[in-house]
Amino acid sequence: MAVNGTTDKTTANVIELAYVNGKVWQENASDLWWGKTSPTAAWSPNAGSATSPLPAATTPTPTPTPTPPPPTSGTRDPSQIPFASNSIFNLPLGTGAQWISNAQLSSANVYVNTTISGWNENIYTSSASDPLVTITDTGAVDGTPQTFHVHIPVGAVPASGTDNTFSVDDTSTHTWYSFGAFQWTGTNTATVSTGSGESDYGSGLAVASSNWDEGVGTLRESDLQAGSINHMLRMELPTDMLMSYTNSVNQLAPYAWPQTQEDGFAINGNGGPPYTGTIPYGVTIGIPDTAIEPADVAANAGANMLWHALQNHGAMVRDSGGSGDTVIFQADQTVNGNDPLILGMNQFGAEIMAQTKILGNQGPNSVNGGGTPVVPLDPAPSDVPASVTTPTPAALTTNGTVLLAGANAAINDASGNTWTITSSGQVAINGVTDNSTSGVTELAYVNGEVWQENASNLWWGKTSPGGSWSPINGTSASPLPGTGSITQSQTGTTVSVSQVTVDLPASSKMLFVSGTGDTVNVSGGGQSVTDTGSGNTYVIPAAGHGADTFGSDVLKAGDTLDLRTALAATNWNGAASTLASYLSVTNSGQAAVLSIAPTAGGAGVAIATLNGASGTTLSGLLAHALT
Repeated sequence: MAVNGTTDKTTANVIELAYVNGKVWQENASDLWWGKTSPTAAWSPNAGSATSPLPAATTPTPTPTPTPPPPTSGTRDPSQIPFASNSIFNLPLGTGAQWISNAQLSSANVYVNTTISGWNENIYTSSASDPLVTITDTGAVDGTPQTFHVHIPVGAVPASGTDNTFSVDDTSTHTWYSFGAFQWTGTNTATVSTGSGESDYGSGLAVASSNWDEGVGTLRESDLQAGSINHMLRMELPTDMLMSYTNSVNQLAPYAWPQTQEDGFAINGNGGPPYTGTIPYGVTIGIPDTAIEPADVAANAGANMLWHALQNHGAMVRDSGGSGDTVIFQADQTVNGNDPLILGMNQFGAEIMAQTKILGNQGPNSVNGGGTPVVPLDPAPSDVPASVTTPTPAALTTNGTVLLAGANAAINDASGNTWTITSSGQVAINGVTDNSTSGVTELAYVNGEVWQENASNLWWGKTSPGGSWSPINGTSASPLPGTGSITQSQTGTTVSVSQVTVDLPASSKMLFVSGTGDTVNVSGGGQSVTDTGSGNTYVIPAAGHGADTFGSDVLKAGDTLDLRTALAATNWNGAASTLASYLSVTNSGQAAVLSIAPTAGGAGVAIATLNGASGTTLSGLLAHALT
C-alpha cells in the first residue's frame, strides 16, 4: 500500500482498501483487516481483524431507497429497456452510495462483445402474429423444470458460443423472457436449461432474484441511436478477476444483492477455472458522482456514453467470461462492432475504469446505494396498464403467510426486512444467508414473528434479523393459527390448515387443500388442485405458464378465483364493461375452461379448468372472482 505515493512497507498482500467513517482500512489475502485515521498512525488492531468494517453487512438502518418524483408516464419501449423505472436495472445510482476501491477493477481494460467476437446477446421482440413456440426448460441449470409458451419471430436464433443465450419480449403478453442453452427441436418447439419470464413492466426480480435473466442490461442498438445508455449495464469478468466471497456458490457477498448464484465451478474448478481474483461475483460497480470526467473521454462520443452510463446507472457483474484484465460489456446482435461509438468505448475503456469502484451498500433497503437518484428516473414503460401502478418493493407480508421452499416469493416484515429460502435450504435475510439454519422447508409470518420449519418438522422463530432463533431446540408445535399443517412430498403439497396465505413453488404440480379461508398463490401455473375445503382463494398467474386444473367445481364450495395477476399482464384498462373482451368461458366435456386474451378480442389462452362445472357462464364465474 502507498500513502501519498510512498509505499508503506509494513503492509503486504493488500487486496482492497475501504474508507469507512473517516478511517482507511486495508484487507490482505488472508481476509484480515487493519485500519488507521492518518498516514503516521499505526495500523490496528496489531493482529488484524476478521470482521469487515464495511457497513453493508452490519448497518442496522440502511440508507432509504430513493423516493423521487414519479417519472414521465408511458413513453419507454419495454422491449428495448424492460422493467419498471424503479427496478434495480433502471433506477439511477443514489447519493447514498458507499464505494469500495479495488485495484483490479481500476486497472482493467474494456471490451464490448458484439457479433465480431461471437459472444453477444441475441434479443428479439415478438407479437401475437409471430409463431407460438413451446419451450421446455429441462431444469438442468436453474433446477426448475417447466414449460413456456412464447411468440418468437421466424428466423430468430440463439447467440453463438457455448451459452446459446436467447431473450425475447413477447408484446402480446407483455412478458420479458430469457433463456440459456436454447436449442430449436422443431418448427415450434425448443429446449433450454434455464428460463425465466416476467412482466416487462415489473421489478425484474420476480423470478429467482434475476439469476437466470441473460438479456437484462445488454447494450442495445437503440441505446447507440439515442446517444445515451439509460439503464444498468450487464458486465462480465474473467475468472482471474472474480472472487468467491464465501465457500458456497450460493452465498454471495452481502452487497451482491439481488443475485444469489455464481458459477458452479467458482470454488472447486469443476467444469471451469475457479475464481482467483478480488472482485466478488454479482456486485454492482460504478463511477462516484463526485468524479470528474477526463477531457479526452468527454470529447469522444462513445467513451462519453460509457462514462455517463457507469456514473448514472452503473453495471452489474452478471457472468464470467474473457481473460486477463479486461472487463466485458454485452451488446445485442444488431450492434456493429466497428461502430465508432463502440470503438471509442474500447479505446478509452482503461481511462474510464480507472475511476470505477464497487458499490458497498447495494441491497433491498438501499437499492443502487439509496438516497436521491443522481439523474432523473426513466419514463415508465409504454405498456403499463392503467390499473397497474409502479411497483413498490417490499410490501408488508400478510399475517399468516406461508412461504414454501422453492417459491419465487419473500416474506417482508414490518421493519422492511426481506426473508427468503435459498436453493440450499437456508434462511436468507436481506440477501444474506443465515448459516445457523439448514434443511428449511417453509417460512411463516405470524403476529410479527418469522418462523422457519426444517425437514424434521421443528419450528424456530424470531422477530428481527439480529435476534436468536427460539426455542433453542425447536418446537413441533406449529405457530400457524388453528389446527392442521402444510406438507410437501414428491406427490405434491397438502394444505390442511385454515386462514393462511400460501406461496407455492413452481415445482409443486399437485395441490391438495382441505382448509377453509386460505389464499393460495399458484404462481407456477399448470397445477392440479383438489379442494375438499371451502371459502378458499386461488391466485391465478398470467397466461403462458399452463392452465391450473381444479378437480371439482370449486365455485360451488364458495371458493374464489383471484384473476388480478392474470389481468395485469393484459392491456385491460380496468373497466368492467370491457372485461368480456378479455375473459371467456367455454365448455369441454364436463368442465368449464377459463381463457384470457392479452388484448381486447384477441386469441384466448386457457388459464384454468374447472371439472364438473359444465354450463358455467362468464358472469357466473365472475361472481366468484376478483378482478
